[in-house]
Amino acid sequence: MRRALLAILAGVALAACTGQAAAPSHSPRPTLPSASPAARIVLRAPVADILADEQVGLGRTGGSDHKSLAQAAEEQQNQPLALTRYRAWGWVDQADRSWSGGQTQVSESLLLLTKVGGARLAFSDSADEVRSPPLEAVDCPPRLGLDDCAEGRNGATAQLAGRVGPYVFRLDVTGGDVEALASRQAARIRG
Repeated sequence: MRRALLAILAGVALAACTGQAAAPSHSPRPTLPSASPAARIVLRAPVADILADEQVGLGRTGGSDHKSLAQAAEEQQNQPLALTRYRAWGWVDQADRSWSGGQTQVSESLLLLTKVGGARLAFSDSADEVRSPPLEAVDCPPRLGLDDCAEGRNGATAQLAGRVGPYVFRLDVTGGDVEALASRQAARIRG
């Protein structure tokens, strides 16, 4: 499983590099914005980029690494639909964690996709979920460093979906600062 993930990640990185290198030298090179955060992202397995225990500041209560799209689809009520949706996103790998301490509970999932377009689709689905009742949609502050962000709140409970390049993450927080955690997650991905 791990070898397959590394092979996929290497293939994604190679495809990205090959696409740029294949351009003829006499044609003008496309100009990429120098401030583009996505250009600086190094692809790593989600297990390497998910929030660390010390960044959350709570004791870990659970988690899993290298979740495949088939495993994730098995957890859904409509498995065939979930499998189709996850394939359309370009699912590569997912890691998730949960932490707890006192009145505070945090859970996170971090998903790597093969392309930014698929990540936008996955983000859109997550955004719809975090802005659904009983949560009330709130605006994400731009300081979080995310390419896309959606947030919902209800009292001490907050959920946030974020996208950074080909990564999509979701945070569910009770009694804590979801935006501070989202900012830490974005910084960790951008490394």
